[in-house]
Amino acid sequence: MIVGKTGWDTEESFSAPRKFNVEKNVLFLGFLPDEDLPPLFSGAVAFISLSLEEGFGLPLLEAMACETPALVSSIPAFKEVGGEFPIYVNPVDVKGFAKAILKAFSGKYEPERVYGAKLRSQEFTWDRTAQKTLGVFQKVIENG
Repeated sequence: MIVGKTGWDTEESFSAPRKFNVEKNVLFLGFLPDEDLPPLFSGAVAFISLSLEEGFGLPLLEAMACETPALVSSIPAFKEVGGEFPIYVNPVDVKGFAKAILKAFSGKYEPERVYGAKLRSQEFTWDRTAQKTLGVFQKVIENG
């Protein structure tokens, strides 16, 4: 299942299932409401995101909270959120990506990673975010 709003330059993604004769195995669900995401994450074999850049990585955090093994790009936003728990791949290394998918789908994703990721996800709260944001504002005011 591929979930999320449609971005730019997506024609190749939408035509790939037909090109590789896997149309029956791929669903493009588009944008879904937040309340629909936890059951999808929880029932997934893996969360895969090979973004070239992210602002924060909230979907990764949601997957970690739902105990879903994660395979993501080795970009700073995902590393900040995921720590040591996801499987990281270079998003332009096709062979490395294929190897990582095989690991995730063959059940070789260690349970300790899943549990550790869930614990790490609990470190990210709206209260903590608000406190850190307030701290930045206070420093700006003090130094301004």
